[in-house]
Amino acid sequence: MRPLLNINYDEFIAAEQIAKKLKNNYAISFPASAQQKGFDFIITNIKNNKSLKVQVKASRSYQFKLTEMKSKKRLGNYTSFFTKFPYKKKLADLYIFVIHYPIINKKKRIWSTLCLAFFDKDVNEFLKGLVKKRGGPERFFYIEFDTNNTEIIYLTRGSLKPQPLKEHLLPKQIFDIIRKLT
Repeated sequence: MRPLLNINYDEFIAAEQIAKKLKNNYAISFPASAQQKGFDFIITNIKNNKSLKVQVKASRSYQFKLTEMKSKKRLGNYTSFFTKFPYKKKLADLYIFVIHYPIINKKKRIWSTLCLAFFDKDVNEFLKGLVKKRGGPERFFYIEFDTNNTEIIYLTRGSLKPQPLKEHLLPKQIFDIIRKLT
């Protein structure tokens, strides 16, 4: 028998995107058990042993029809759908929302990924702030984005008006991730 370790694809993509931005002084480790509660992987600064527990949430995307984009004044050409999850303080230090979307050209379809990063206190505020347009807490949230310009990314459902999320794009959060690990 040859023992194997399986890693969830969404967790692998999030870890890979973080690893590409970090230098050699950092390690990314996955728990040996898929039943591990609270985090999906850990980022560790090898020099000082500081670490961050990371929780990954993922969604695939849905493309708007051209007629729908014009009639409803969409902000982007895709949307992704997430279910609000129960927040527990200090369960994870960093939450990564992974969004998969296709890039379609004449020859083939290629899948690409956007990642949004929220630190523990930020995700708590984000989840508490999700509201229905008619009032009351929201159970779901939609993130609308433009594949031609990833700077155009907004929370649409779950907010009274579109809320920009570009400051939470993973490349813009790398400096803060490194700062927390030093």
